[in-house]
Amino acid sequence: MFWGTLAYTLIGGTLAGTILTLVFLPAMYSIWFKIRPDSGSTRAATQHA
Repeated sequence: MFWGTLAYTLIGGTLAGTILTLVFLPAMYSIWFKIRPDSGSTRAATQHA
């Protein structure tokens, strides 16, 4: 029957959705809102503590 093709489709869709959620969407969010890593303040806070 069509179970093999259906399985490939479900696994591919799940992998694509996972990659989009974990990689693409956070990257687009940081680009859209211009979020930059703030490396200077964390380093200064640990030195003064």
